[in-house]
Amino acid sequence: EMVRVTRSGGSVVVADPDWGTLVVDHPGDRALTRKILNYICDHYATNGWMGRQSFRRLKLAGLRDVSAEIVTGPATDFSTAGPVLHIVTCPNDMVQAGELSAEEAAAWLESLRQADQRGHFFCGISMFIVRGQKP
Repeated sequence: EMVRVTRSGGSVVVADPDWGTLVVDHPGDRALTRKILNYICDHYATNGWMGRQSFRRLKLAGLRDVSAEIVTGPATDFSTAGPVLHIVTCPNDMVQAGELSAEEAAAWLESLRQADQRGHFFCGISMFIVRGQKP
């Protein structure tokens, strides 16, 4: 739709996060962290890989001179990043879905809260900014 309404010679720019790039420095279980982050990618966005697909999609839409930039935003405050990036809600949703035990969810979140209290919490996600010109 953006391409359709853009005049010839005009630019189309899309910026989408790619939830598959969400990283969390969890001080414990790497396999459990991967499982939770994959669940976030697969269940909290219409298309968790839209960022990485944007380049191809703009090319297929007929745009020329398509370029991409990736910007990664770090976060070091669990109280802010946790809710925005679904880090807080996801483990509990996974418990409800039968994907995690309540004990696993509680322990995983508590480790992040403790890391935050020590000033060690770190996470980030990448945003893909893709531009192209309508012929």
